[in-house]
Order: sequence, then C-alpha cells, then structure tokens
Amino acid sequence: MRRGNHHIAATLISNLALLHHVESVAGEALTAIGFPVANGVGSLMIPSSLYGMGYGTQNQSGAWEFLRFLLAEEHQRSLAIESIPVSRIAFDEVIYQMINPPPLPPGADVAGGIFVDGVFIEASPMTQSQADRILEMIETFGFCQ
Repeated sequence: MRRGNHHIAATLISNLALLHHVESVAGEALTAIGFPVANGVGSLMIPSSLYGMGYGTQNQSGAWEFLRFLLAEEHQRSLAIESIPVSRIAFDEVIYQMINPPPLPPGADVAGGIFVDGVFIEASPMTQSQADRILEMIETFGFCQ
C-alpha cells in the first residue's frame, strides 16, 4: 500500500477500535470494497447476535422487556468495547471517546494500540475525518441475514 501496491484481505471488523487500529498498522486509510455481487453491494455487516420473539411466546411482556433491555442505552454502552453498538447514541459516544481519549493516569507507559508480530504499535486518537469515513462505510454496508 505504501509503495503503490494493493492489499486484499477478507477482514472481520468486530468493533470501532479495531478498524482504527488496523488503519494505524497500515499507516493509511483503508477502503472496504467487498466482493463482487449482482446488486453491487459487496461489503456486508453480519450481525453476530440476532434476537426476536417467537410466534407462540407464552410470556410476550417478559420477552419484550428482555428485548428492551438488550437495546437500552446502558446495555449498548457496556457492549461498545467488543462490538459495534446498534444504538446511535452509544455509537456516537464510542466515536467521541476515540477522538477525545481520556488522559493517561500518572506513570502509565503506553496508550492504546495493538501488537503486530510482537511489536507494539501505538494508535493515535481518531480524527473527525476518520470518524466520518467509518460512519460512511458502515452506512453503505449491505446486511446479511
């Protein structure tokens, strides 16, 4: 990539920080192109957890309460580190924290980053333009059921 080459990889991005770290390692912005498909949408978002209520559910009010719990802001915030929140409020909060990370505690040696082949690569805070690109990418993904 840095020498005018292209790199093709099938990649699973499970959270917003991972995408930022992958770009930090690459040293430049990456583009999600996806695989060629009939309708032209090749990048997919595949939900890792699907929830619903069965047709014959005996306790519909309890099932609805459980679904409300899963989609509530507080629960979405708790999942935001390991997944991409479906709540736009929780999503925006994660992006804000990545743009404006909290200060390191006194004596801390390393900020956020990722190990690649045993070498730690420190990730700088996300920029607003990176955040805008991530949002645009997510909004253009197809949905796989």
